Amino acid sequence: GSLTARIPTKIFSPMLICIFQGTPLLSPVEERINKNILKLKNIKMATVSISVAFWGLYAYDRELIYPAELDAINPSWLNHSMHTTILPLLVVELVICAHKYPPSILSNLWFLTIIFIFVYRIFWVHHVGGIWAYPILGVLGPCEKAIFLICAVCVMITFYFLGEQLTKWLWGK
Repeated sequence: GSLTARIPTKIFSPMLICIFQGTPLLSPVEERINKNILKLKNIKMATVSISVAFWGLYAYDRELIYPAELDAINPSWLNHSMHTTILPLLVVELVICAHKYPPSILSNLWFLTIIFIFVYRIFWVHHVGGIWAYPILGVLGPCEKAIFLICAVCVMITFYFLGEQLTKWLWGK
Protein backbone atom coordinates (compact mmCIF):
# COMPACT_ATOMS: atom_id res chain seq x y z
CA GLY A 1 0.00 0.00 0.00
CA SER A 2 0.96 3.63 -0.26
CA LEU A 3 2.82 5.46 2.47
CA THR A 4 -0.18 7.75 2.91
CA ALA A 5 -2.39 4.76 3.72
CA ARG A 6 0.17 3.02 5.95
CA ILE A 7 0.98 5.91 8.30
CA PRO A 8 -2.58 6.39 9.64
CA THR A 9 -2.91 2.61 9.94
CA LYS A 10 0.28 2.40 12.02
CA ILE A 11 -0.81 5.31 14.21
CA PHE A 12 -4.33 3.97 14.82
CA SER A 13 -3.45 0.27 15.15
CA PRO A 14 -2.26 0.50 18.78
CA MET A 15 -5.50 2.28 19.67
CA LEU A 16 -7.60 -0.45 18.05
CA ILE A 17 -5.61 -3.17 19.82
CA CYS A 18 -6.19 -1.32 23.10
CA ILE A 19 -9.93 -1.08 22.47
CA PHE A 20 -10.61 -4.60 21.22
CA GLN A 21 -8.02 -6.75 23.00
CA GLY A 22 -7.21 -4.85 26.14
CA THR A 23 -3.60 -6.00 26.38
CA PRO A 24 -1.68 -6.15 23.13
CA LEU A 25 -0.19 -9.54 22.25
CA LEU A 26 2.84 -8.34 20.34
CA SER A 27 6.35 -9.54 19.67
CA PRO A 28 9.18 -7.54 21.31
CA VAL A 29 9.91 -5.79 18.00
CA GLU A 30 6.25 -4.89 17.46
CA GLU A 31 6.05 -3.73 21.07
CA ARG A 32 9.02 -1.37 20.54
CA ILE A 33 7.51 -0.03 17.30
CA ASN A 34 4.17 0.55 19.00
CA LYS A 35 5.83 2.38 21.91
CA ASN A 36 7.44 4.78 19.43
CA ILE A 37 4.16 5.22 17.54
CA LEU A 38 2.25 5.81 20.77
CA LYS A 39 4.52 8.79 21.44
CA LEU A 40 2.80 10.38 18.45
CA LYS A 41 -0.74 9.59 19.64
CA ASN A 42 -1.40 13.16 20.73
CA ILE A 43 -1.16 14.44 17.16
CA LYS A 44 -4.08 12.25 16.09
CA MET A 45 -6.65 14.92 16.91
CA ALA A 46 -4.96 17.12 14.31
CA THR A 47 -5.74 14.46 11.70
CA VAL A 48 -9.38 15.49 12.04
CA SER A 49 -8.38 18.56 10.02
CA ILE A 50 -7.42 16.29 7.12
CA SER A 51 -10.85 14.69 7.18
CA VAL A 52 -12.63 18.04 7.50
CA ALA A 53 -10.57 19.59 4.67
CA PHE A 54 -10.99 16.54 2.43
CA TRP A 55 -14.77 16.34 2.76
CA GLY A 56 -15.16 20.12 2.64
CA LEU A 57 -13.27 20.34 -0.65
CA TYR A 58 -15.01 17.19 -1.92
CA ALA A 59 -18.42 18.79 -1.26
CA TYR A 60 -17.33 22.02 -2.95
CA ASP A 61 -15.69 20.46 -6.02
CA ARG A 62 -14.69 16.82 -5.99
CA GLU A 63 -12.14 17.29 -8.77
CA LEU A 64 -10.06 19.59 -6.53
CA ILE A 65 -9.34 16.85 -4.00
CA TYR A 66 -10.28 13.39 -5.33
CA PRO A 67 -10.90 13.27 -9.09
CA ALA A 68 -13.49 10.76 -10.32
CA GLU A 69 -10.84 8.75 -12.19
CA LEU A 70 -9.35 7.74 -8.82
CA ASP A 71 -12.46 5.64 -8.17
CA ALA A 72 -11.06 3.08 -10.63
CA ILE A 73 -7.75 2.95 -8.69
CA ASN A 74 -8.87 3.31 -5.07
CA PRO A 75 -12.10 1.61 -4.06
CA SER A 76 -14.53 3.78 -2.08
CA TRP A 77 -13.91 1.75 1.10
CA LEU A 78 -10.23 2.77 0.97
CA ASN A 79 -11.15 6.42 0.52
CA HIS A 80 -13.52 6.23 3.51
CA SER A 81 -10.96 4.34 5.60
CA MET A 82 -8.52 7.22 5.11
CA HIS A 83 -10.91 10.18 5.34
CA THR A 84 -14.09 9.17 7.20
CA THR A 85 -13.39 6.52 9.82
CA ILE A 86 -10.84 8.80 11.48
CA LEU A 87 -13.62 10.89 13.03
CA PRO A 88 -15.61 8.27 14.97
CA LEU A 89 -12.45 6.41 16.00
CA LEU A 90 -10.93 9.58 17.42
CA VAL A 91 -14.10 10.43 19.34
CA VAL A 92 -14.22 6.91 20.82
CA GLU A 93 -10.54 7.05 21.72
CA LEU A 94 -10.86 10.50 23.26
CA VAL A 95 -13.64 9.27 25.53
CA ILE A 96 -12.20 5.88 26.57
CA CYS A 97 -8.42 6.45 26.58
CA ALA A 98 -6.76 9.04 28.78
CA HIS A 99 -3.89 10.90 27.14
CA LYS A 100 -1.01 12.60 28.83
CA TYR A 101 0.31 15.37 26.64
CA PRO A 102 4.07 15.92 26.86
CA PRO A 103 5.41 19.30 27.95
CA SER A 104 4.24 22.00 25.55
CA ILE A 105 7.59 22.81 23.95
CA LEU A 106 8.41 19.15 23.21
CA SER A 107 4.87 18.44 22.06
CA ASN A 108 4.82 21.49 19.78
CA LEU A 109 8.20 20.59 18.27
CA TRP A 110 7.03 17.06 17.50
CA PHE A 111 3.82 18.37 16.00
CA LEU A 112 5.58 20.99 13.86
CA THR A 113 8.01 18.32 12.66
CA ILE A 114 5.12 16.11 11.57
CA ILE A 115 3.49 19.05 9.76
CA PHE A 116 6.79 19.87 8.01
CA ILE A 117 7.15 16.24 6.86
CA PHE A 118 3.55 16.23 5.61
CA VAL A 119 3.99 19.43 3.59
CA TYR A 120 7.44 18.34 2.36
CA ARG A 121 5.95 15.04 1.15
CA ILE A 122 3.27 16.88 -0.84
CA PHE A 123 5.96 18.80 -2.72
CA TRP A 124 8.24 15.76 -3.03
CA VAL A 125 5.45 13.73 -4.69
CA HIS A 126 4.96 16.57 -7.19
CA HIS A 127 8.69 16.90 -7.83
CA VAL A 128 9.26 13.18 -8.36
CA GLY A 129 5.99 12.15 -9.97
CA GLY A 130 4.87 15.35 -11.62
CA ILE A 131 1.45 15.16 -9.97
CA TRP A 132 0.04 16.86 -6.92
CA ALA A 133 -1.08 14.63 -4.06
CA TYR A 134 -3.97 17.06 -3.73
CA PRO A 135 -5.18 18.26 -7.16
CA ILE A 136 -6.26 21.64 -5.77
CA LEU A 137 -2.57 22.56 -5.62
CA GLY A 138 -2.35 22.12 -9.38
CA VAL A 139 -4.86 24.92 -10.01
CA LEU A 140 -3.41 27.36 -7.48
CA GLY A 141 -0.64 29.82 -8.20
CA PRO A 142 2.47 29.99 -5.96
CA CYS A 143 1.04 32.64 -3.61
CA GLU A 144 -2.31 30.86 -3.45
CA LYS A 145 -0.51 27.58 -2.64
CA ALA A 146 1.33 29.28 0.21
CA ILE A 147 -1.89 30.77 1.58
CA PHE A 148 -3.71 27.45 1.22
CA LEU A 149 -0.96 25.52 3.03
CA ILE A 150 -0.65 28.14 5.78
CA CYS A 151 -4.41 27.94 6.32
CA ALA A 152 -4.25 24.13 6.35
CA VAL A 153 -1.46 24.19 8.94
CA CYS A 154 -3.45 26.68 11.06
CA VAL A 155 -6.46 24.36 10.96
CA MET A 156 -4.25 21.40 11.98
CA ILE A 157 -2.83 23.41 14.88
CA THR A 158 -6.34 24.43 15.95
CA PHE A 159 -7.52 20.82 16.03
CA TYR A 160 -4.39 19.77 17.91
CA PHE A 161 -5.03 22.30 20.67
CA LEU A 162 -8.74 21.47 20.63
CA GLY A 163 -7.78 17.83 21.27
CA GLU A 164 -5.54 18.87 24.13
CA GLN A 165 -8.31 20.98 25.70
CA LEU A 166 -10.95 18.25 25.25
CA THR A 167 -8.58 15.76 26.88
CA LYS A 168 -8.08 18.08 29.86
CA TRP A 169 -11.84 18.66 30.10
CA LEU A 170 -12.70 14.94 29.95
CA TRP A 171 -9.81 13.55 31.98
CA GLY A 172 -8.58 16.43 34.10
CA LYS A 173 -4.99 17.59 34.17
